[in-house]
Amino acid sequence: MRYLIPTLLGLLLGITTTANAQWRAQLHLGVAGSSFRGDIESDTSPIYRLSGGGGLQYQSPSGFVFEPGVLYMQKGAQLEGELEGIPISATSEITYVEFPLLVGYRWRKIGKIRPKVLVGPTTAFRLESSISFKALGGSLEQEEEDESVQERDTSLMLVLAGETTVGGETLVGGIRTSTGVTNIRSTNPEIYNATIGLYFGIIF
Repeated sequence: MRYLIPTLLGLLLGITTTANAQWRAQLHLGVAGSSFRGDIESDTSPIYRLSGGGGLQYQSPSGFVFEPGVLYMQKGAQLEGELEGIPISATSEITYVEFPLLVGYRWRKIGKIRPKVLVGPTTAFRLESSISFKALGGSLEQEEEDESVQERDTSLMLVLAGETTVGGETLVGGIRTSTGVTNIRSTNPEIYNATIGLYFGIIF
């Protein structure tokens, strides 16, 4: 699995050597805050993790943009509740490789920035999932694999971004949010991922 993302990025970048000039490759890094929504009895708060990935960008002269890509994401939440009457805090962390298919529109320059908006579905495949917990105020923490997490998650992603040119290179940055539409748990209650983050990258 650790070679999956570099292999996919290599394939995506390789396509651009033979594709139409309107196709361009991009790489980016970011940070995302993630939490859960749904019928959750515990109090939740977000966790913050680094993210990264890349993909292709099709730019139409009319302003239409199509961006298939691949992302490495870690989602989850901080949880507080009770276990057998003992107050505990826990951290749920789920690692995904995610494949967004985004469409949108890129406007002409406003100053030095070309703003764009993208929206579309994403399908994420779980690489690993874990949950760590400890008694509130305690120092002993336990961690175990969370086998209740489904292998696949589907979300709707929205991106608000802008492109600019610096020293001949096209840079991009923006806000990326995704809202889960499938239950990530194989047991009740139903829980959905919710993520928002910032990213910055380069378009070749």
